[in-house]
Amino acid sequence: SVAFSPDGDTLAAAGDGVAFWNMTSGQKIRGLTGDTGGVFSVAFSPTVAMVAVGYSDGRVGLGDIGSRQLSALPKEHGSMIRSLAFSGDGSLLASAGSDGGVVLYDVARRQVIRSFREHTCVVHRGERLVVGRENNGFNPLWVPFQDIRVARRGHIPDLHTSIQPPGN
Repeated sequence: SVAFSPDGDTLAAAGDGVAFWNMTSGQKIRGLTGDTGGVFSVAFSPTVAMVAVGYSDGRVGLGDIGSRQLSALPKEHGSMIRSLAFSGDGSLLASAGSDGGVVLYDVARRQVIRSFREHTCVVHRGERLVVGRENNGFNPLWVPFQDIRVARRGHIPDLHTSIQPPGN
């Protein structure tokens, strides 16, 4: 996958490690320290200079763009990370693996908040996380990030009853 930084100045591309390009000069810029290759997905935080990195073996990491340091998040997936998405405020990160699981992380604490099974992709739209399920086609579920924040405080709502389609 590829992703642009929120300001559009930097492009990140998955591959044998994360490659970065300066979009003004077209020059390749230094990658992340500790990046071991086998990167399948990338996503920029919308609020801070950070990139999420998903690996082919199920690992997820967070890279600080300023220091170029990469830190690992708890490994919850058993196989390739297909997609990554930050919440609009950058406080949450969702990863979707080819193992059929979606994991939600608290970015500041570097902790797992919640896991879903039988879902295969994630993307955020405003204050909603779209969790995709592939059963005879793509079936999206719109989960309000507010419900996920409630789950962080200890009460885990039934997310399938709180799902809201666009416009609601």
